[in-house]
Amino acid sequence: MRAAIPARIKLEITLSYLATGSSYRTLQRLFRVSRPAISKFVPEICDAIYETVKEYIKTYLMKPYSRVSLTKEQKVFNYRLYRARRIVENAFGILASRFRIFEKPMACLPETVDKIIKACCALHNWMRITSSNNYTPSGSLNEEDIDSGHIRQGSWRDEINKTLPSIGTVGSNHSSNLAREKKDRICRYFNGEGAVPWQE
Repeated sequence: MRAAIPARIKLEITLSYLATGSSYRTLQRLFRVSRPAISKFVPEICDAIYETVKEYIKTYLMKPYSRVSLTKEQKVFNYRLYRARRIVENAFGILASRFRIFEKPMACLPETVDKIIKACCALHNWMRITSSNNYTPSGSLNEEDIDSGHIRQGSWRDEINKTLPSIGTVGSNHSSNLAREKKDRICRYFNGEGAVPWQE
């Protein structure tokens, strides 16, 4: 009877898979663990990673108003949302530059891809909080000069493979009534008590 694969080895293989994007065949050769075993435990370890650091994941999403003629309030909302979007672009850029698994299509079941994405996002957020100076050193993120409005591009753009495919439009991309109501409520906040002097 074969000995069980130690948890430490499973974690090393999974982290290597996420960080390098190496195939299971390559990992099999590097770690001397069978491909079937790797394909079985990678989703399990991704689940464990996610469960361990999931408090670093946020669960909200917002879309801009998309009409041609927008009210002043809707323009303010869209501008503020655009500024927030740059943060997301930084986050995904860093994520994709650190976890090379995102550089090419994943040859996995959709459920496994979900687990991989959750694990990478949770690890990314955890590293940003616990080891920010090493994970995202100075100059790696986009930064805006508040006086001029000029944006200096982060160095992650040089690290990332620029061939990440655009997903384009998926389905109709219509938001739900609940999402529109939430967007309108935040729009009112941005133009009321949440207004800032420079947004005028």
